[in-house]
Formats: sequence, structure tokens, C-alpha cells
Amino acid sequence: MPIGVTMMALGGVLAILAAWRYHVVNHAIENGVVSADRGLVILVAVMVALLCVAMIVYMLLTAQHA
Repeated sequence: MPIGVTMMALGGVLAILAAWRYHVVNHAIENGVVSADRGLVILVAVMVALLCVAMIVYMLLTAQHA
């Protein structure tokens, strides 16, 4: 349950971050000053990877051994 809730919360946060990033990049394009910003991409990738590891560990620890 906690991991499922975390995944849903992460989805909501990612949607908000995507909208914010779109606004920032669109504004920069309109002003002719576009620069690469990899920080947000790295942050999201790390968050997703950590959540994947947590889910794998959880599933291995709670799996029924047949």
C-alpha cells in the first residue's frame, strides 16, 4: 500500500513538474534564450529508479514461496 500511494503521488508530482518545465522552456523559446537544463531530468530518473528498487525489494520480501 505505501509503495502504491508513493507511485501515485510521484505521478502527480511528475505531471506538475512537466507542466512547469513546459512553461519555462516555452517562455525561454519565445525570448530566444534556450539553454540545456539536465537537473530535472536527472532528478526524475533517480526518483523513478529508487522507487523501482523499493518495489522490487518489497515484492521479494513479501512474495509467497511455493
